[in-house]
Amino acid sequence: PRRRHTNDRETALIISQLENGELTFEKLYEWNIGVELGFISNRILFEAEYYKRKSKDLLGTVSTNAVGGDAIKFGNIGELDADGIELSLNTVNIKNDAFKWSSSFNISISDNTITKWDSNERIEDMTNRSGGNIAGYPRGALFSIPFAGLNEEGIPTFYDDKGEKVIHVNLQDREDILDYLKYEGPVTPTTFGGFNNTFTYKNFKLNTGISFRYGNKIRLDDFYRNTTFDDYSALPGDLRNRWVLAGDENISNVPSINTLLKENSYRSDGSFNPHDLYNRSDIRVAKGDFIRIKNVRLSYVLPRKLLPFDKIDNLSFTLSAHNLWLLYSDEKLRGVDPEFHQAGGISLPLTRTYTLSLNLKF
Repeated sequence: PRRRHTNDRETALIISQLENGELTFEKLYEWNIGVELGFISNRILFEAEYYKRKSKDLLGTVSTNAVGGDAIKFGNIGELDADGIELSLNTVNIKNDAFKWSSSFNISISDNTITKWDSNERIEDMTNRSGGNIAGYPRGALFSIPFAGLNEEGIPTFYDDKGEKVIHVNLQDREDILDYLKYEGPVTPTTFGGFNNTFTYKNFKLNTGISFRYGNKIRLDDFYRNTTFDDYSALPGDLRNRWVLAGDENISNVPSINTLLKENSYRSDGSFNPHDLYNRSDIRVAKGDFIRIKNVRLSYVLPRKLLPFDKIDNLSFTLSAHNLWLLYSDEKLRGVDPEFHQAGGISLPLTRTYTLSLNLKF
């Protein structure tokens, strides 16, 4: 209620959200099958599982004619088919009185396809960093506007639905957008896993872990912005290679900033300026694949005969390190951690940490 004072009568009521009686819960149907095998007195253990899922009544937003009071409302508009396989292998490679080496490897591979989606997505929806949904593609499918190079003024150009070079595209278009948009891939990884080893020699134990992920694409942070740059969104280093003089369009794909202000406005037909489109082009997409050394842990257990007090049953020292090295990632990320990229807010990226601990057992 809107009241100027607490003793005022109610003059108006505001409905924050209309009733949506057709909305229901999402439904998931799943079956899976698995197998476990052991060989050589279980020194080799193998597990495999296959699953298949069907999701119905997926929630999404849909544009309406607003006759009911809402122009955009939630609805059960989608169906999704998914399947995947999970594998793990654990082995004892070497084992004797003084030395033992064991390993474990796991991998998960998944795939999904939207079979129904009753919403007509815009180019803007399909090219944003979180991807869009459209039948025949995975959930969160990332598309791009095909980049066609710079023109003689350093302005980025793009291919339209006729294959012609243009500098303006209307991001609100919904019709036949897949005729010229480029499909990049899903924004979520399709494969991830890890490889771990444990080495034991007398009283020493060393654990190493490697993790990996691949199959997803990342929309890089906006290269150009309409607002001023600050500590959160600093000028990109690639501007050093920008178009400066006529002819640079033959050696550079980085637009000129001299034309940014001139072109930095919406057109009367609703199309966006080319620098905004450059952020949504295929040249601003990187692979999200990575391989990293996740952790290393070295421990030593002091022999019982060397314990300083009889009441101490066990004393051990442990040195551990996490997130040591990123062994592989796409060069287009320029050192930005793909696991952290676009985490949001002011979150800190994954840091390298070291821990030294002393454990006593009485």
